[in-house]
Amino acid sequence: LPPVWIAAGSEEPFRVDTEGEEHPVGFDHLEDVPLEETLYIKLHFEAEILDHCDLVDFPGISDPNMGSEIWERMLGEVDGILWCTHATQAWRQSEAAVWEMIPDHIRQNSLLLITRFDKLINDNDRKRVCARVAKETNGLFAGLCPISLTQALAADEGGDLWETSGAHAFYGALVSVV
Repeated sequence: LPPVWIAAGSEEPFRVDTEGEEHPVGFDHLEDVPLEETLYIKLHFEAEILDHCDLVDFPGISDPNMGSEIWERMLGEVDGILWCTHATQAWRQSEAAVWEMIPDHIRQNSLLLITRFDKLINDNDRKRVCARVAKETNGLFAGLCPISLTQALAADEGGDLWETSGAHAFYGALVSVV
């Protein structure tokens, strides 16, 4: 997919082509959107976070099979990035190479999320991954947030599982950069 822009509202989905023209697109047919001809897809949802900021998903940003021009043309539209790296393969060389292409003013407002943190078996592994990633990304992000989305979704906000999932710390970091 091309970048997907998610904003507050209830408008029907559409795509914006590289010439800036809008075209309706069916939600069930997003995979049919022509990648090379599309600047982004715009989706609208009702969610509290979207009252404070829009989200733009850059699918495949560190995929070597996707040309960087697909997502680079959207960099002028973003103020910060939530970069997601999988805990079991955190901060790969391909990710670091792509991150070098991101302008400094965007990096200053960006967070690195170590996702699927619950997949790491023990505290030693979790500490080791966090220490390595913090060292390798020192100064490249406004914050580093280990998080387990499955735990966060199962948790009651404010409960112990919410805290241990990393969701509480992520929310605080997100508020500080937004």
